[in-house]
Amino acid sequence: MKNHNIYQNIMRTLLIFISGAILFLAGCESQQFEFVGTINTEKTYVVDNSGTFNESAQVSLVEILDSLDLPEDAIIGDVNFESLAIYVELLDGNAATSVSVNGSVDIDGDDLNLFNNFVVSAADAGSWISLTGLANDGVAAVKEKLQQYVTGTSATPFTVWTSGSSSPSAGSRVHANITIQIKCTVKYYQEADVPWFIHGTE
Repeated sequence: MKNHNIYQNIMRTLLIFISGAILFLAGCESQQFEFVGTINTEKTYVVDNSGTFNESAQVSLVEILDSLDLPEDAIIGDVNFESLAIYVELLDGNAATSVSVNGSVDIDGDDLNLFNNFVVSAADAGSWISLTGLANDGVAAVKEKLQQYVTGTSATPFTVWTSGSSSPSAGSRVHANITIQIKCTVKYYQEADVPWFIHGTE
């Protein structure tokens, strides 16, 4: 009899658990949740020139998607341009006390400025410098191109250019690695079945 009661108690507990699980699952609903991914692409240019320099590097669809690493079921929202930064590493033989740098992009045949005549002194070399006063048209074009990448409406690469010379006067040897960093964020959404009391994005 004692063993029978133990068995019944176990069965009763199991039935309660199963019933509760069924009710719990029945109360689930599909909710959409918001996430933010980061695109961080860097291009480094090796400059060794005593006059003006003009160097280019391509940005591809593959490197952007690899940087972002979105889940396959992501629902894409907005792309936001967060920052553009520059890093100058002076190399042996550099004679310039400062370097004046320009940045631009070539996107689908359109040449657009990002920044002009930004001077990096020898004292500032070796540190990331966030750039302000960026050209609106260039920023908007980069943002639109990245939006096309993440939504699958474009696969063609675009080009980031850097140019400039020694400062305050041209002609001194510039021997440096110049890195341009573009950082953007991508808002995306995922749907999941969750208990009714957990709310997703409104």
